[in-house]
Amino acid sequence: MKKWYKDFGISNNFKGFMAMILLLLLGVICSGCAEKEGELRLLGVCQTNLSDVWQLALKEEISECCSRYDGLKGIYADAGSDPKKQIVDIDNMIERQVDVIIVSVCEEGDVSPALRRAKEHGIPVIVIGYAPDDTEVYTSRIYVDDYKMGYLAGECAVKLLKGKGVVLEIQAKPYSTKSRSRKEGFLAAIKDCPGIIKEFVITGYWTYDNSAEAVEKSEIFNSGTKVDLVFAHNDEMAQGARKKIETLGYSPQIIGIGALPGENQGLNAVKRGELNATISYPTGGREAVEYSFQLINGEEIPKEIELEPKAIMEENYES
Repeated sequence: MKKWYKDFGISNNFKGFMAMILLLLLGVICSGCAEKEGELRLLGVCQTNLSDVWQLALKEEISECCSRYDGLKGIYADAGSDPKKQIVDIDNMIERQVDVIIVSVCEEGDVSPALRRAKEHGIPVIVIGYAPDDTEVYTSRIYVDDYKMGYLAGECAVKLLKGKGVVLEIQAKPYSTKSRSRKEGFLAAIKDCPGIIKEFVITGYWTYDNSAEAVEKSEIFNSGTKVDLVFAHNDEMAQGARKKIETLGYSPQIIGIGALPGENQGLNAVKRGELNATISYPTGGREAVEYSFQLINGEEIPKEIELEPKAIMEENYES
């Protein structure tokens, strides 16, 4: 029996030419993710709590960066600081067959089982911030060292106080990993300055209002106690404390952590002189999107990606 292409008068050379065309077309179809015309790639973004200004900034950065890539879209879930809800959120992303999961892990509880399911479904995971208990379940982690941020804040305190003064610390949560690390870094930076005394600690639970209330209830300033500097574990608490302390007639120097852009955020607070210093805390949103793009294209990325914080004071605000 003759081959079909011989029956129709098609030469072997023509057959080879057509095979080459088919291979070229296949190469176009299988090339990079966002280069595929009309194809939508999904990033499932599972966040801890979108009432938090830093988490909201992370979402905005991811959204803005996704807009730079054709066919790349972020879909978002808010766990409300509930690890059980975050597990449900991750499972929902798996069900929706997203291409990459980006997750800022709730500190309380462990979402490793849900992330393991994502891995079993072939979905790469990029963690921002806390590492889950099982480090094998994520592809990559993007983070900023909280100890380093605390240490930079301590160095700012030494500079502002010129080696002598009383410090009020406003911690976030007494047993928070972030809070504890920032505290330890701050103490390490001031330990060689015996003239600086961290005399007082109150708890602000990360928010402006809770910090202001904690200052009022503590009666530290109402009793006339001298406080030269306030170190708050984020800019929100720093601003809340500042506002309340001003109403009591005091004006200590104030350091926060965050340095987010925006009219009412820490970066502009330094510019306006409302904060004496803040430590930058990059969200990692831009990096998460860029590395997600690489993963979708079949590239390898580092397991651990550390972003560096920076001390920002009036003299280096523009640098």
